[in-house]
Amino acid sequence: MRDVSPGVVSIVYELTEGRRYRVGKVNIQGNTITQDKVIRREVPMQPGQWYNSVDEDTTSRRLRNLNYFEQVQVAGVPSAEAGYRDVNINLAEKKTGSISFGAGFSSIDSIVGYFNLEQTNFDVSNPKGWFRGGGQRFGMQLRLGSERRDFKISLVEPWFLGKRLALGGELFYRDLLFLSDEYDQGSVGGAIFVRRPLGRKGYLKAEYRLEEITIDVDNIAPLELDLTGPGGIPDGVTDAEMDSLFLAEDGDYLRSAMALTYVYDSRDSNTLPRRGHRANLGATMAGGILGGDVDTYTLSASGSKHWSLPWDIIFNINGALTVVDEIGGDGVPIFERQFLGGARNLRGYEFRGTSVPAIRSPRRSSAATPLLSPRPSSPSPSLRTSGARSSGTSGSSTRIPTTSVPTRSTVMPAWDCASTCPSVRWPSTTPFRCRLKTTKPTKAGNSIST
Repeated sequence: MRDVSPGVVSIVYELTEGRRYRVGKVNIQGNTITQDKVIRREVPMQPGQWYNSVDEDTTSRRLRNLNYFEQVQVAGVPSAEAGYRDVNINLAEKKTGSISFGAGFSSIDSIVGYFNLEQTNFDVSNPKGWFRGGGQRFGMQLRLGSERRDFKISLVEPWFLGKRLALGGELFYRDLLFLSDEYDQGSVGGAIFVRRPLGRKGYLKAEYRLEEITIDVDNIAPLELDLTGPGGIPDGVTDAEMDSLFLAEDGDYLRSAMALTYVYDSRDSNTLPRRGHRANLGATMAGGILGGDVDTYTLSASGSKHWSLPWDIIFNINGALTVVDEIGGDGVPIFERQFLGGARNLRGYEFRGTSVPAIRSPRRSSAATPLLSPRPSSPSPSLRTSGARSSGTSGSSTRIPTTSVPTRSTVMPAWDCASTCPSVRWPSTTPFRCRLKTTKPTKAGNSIST
């Protein structure tokens, strides 16, 4: 170091490169349950390759992300062979299975009891070891309530044939009574999928799904058309035709569908992202050469972007667009159509309450009633919707941390906009509907919406 001028110095670094080493043995200790192959496939350092300290950190991070071990230590040590360094991986296993059960209540599906069984380190070929240690993922979920009955069992092999190719499948039964006052919907079937990474942050997923869907329409009283609300029944539709709208959907449908989805995810967290974005593009074809009673195609796109602002404030914007149409001339079944409203896509409005058409029962006043009432959160059991062929949503939210309660809480102003269209042609005949919602902290674990 020498002075160049008053207040300025020149610093010269002289470096002497040390000897490069290659990776010797990779030693694994402490895995009393997890198989060696499950661990080694997460290790980027292979014997004979050049040793790199960055790969040590990558190995440690990958093994921790498996969530199989309480403790992970990765260190390079001198090897007995000149020019090599061995890698020692010391692990401490932890419990990877879980059983949970309980009950809850929501305004959509009323009282629901649930039972979940999950094993994230499953091995279907190891009954003597209680089916543990193979790195597979097994899950079983059961939900029973007054408005729904669900059962699903699933299994995923994340490294099929020793390659980064996930293979998974599921069997399911669903009986949903909360979707509409006019009909109940049930389904039973199965699905199988393959998923392959594309790049560092993306993946491509192909899925085949076969299911039998049952639409059970309740007895419908004569209806009165409301032609005045936005997106109401088109001109020329008679009362008799409207009365048979839901009855025409009654019956059993065999749905055979293939879906292709691409996902790019650069978010820094799956649970509470502060930076990054996620994009999802999907295409689904049902029927046609795949057989079945449903002949439709669906195109969808969705995305979200997160920004980390000062004081740990998180700003998010999101949007989605979905289009569904028939392949032949049999129309689009009601279970394939688009419905908006509720906490998932249009907060502040009733669940599935913003679609077309708008119809009223004779119990209500004959005065003109808009599709979306001025007080959307109030009950309106006679509002009936039959779905749309296209939908679009957009929204934003801001997470603002507070210190008024001992546990982490937030104030979350949120803005949602949405629109549906009875055909696939845009612009929509239903204007966009927007609602501002704010979640305020009350006490630990609770929140209220205004």
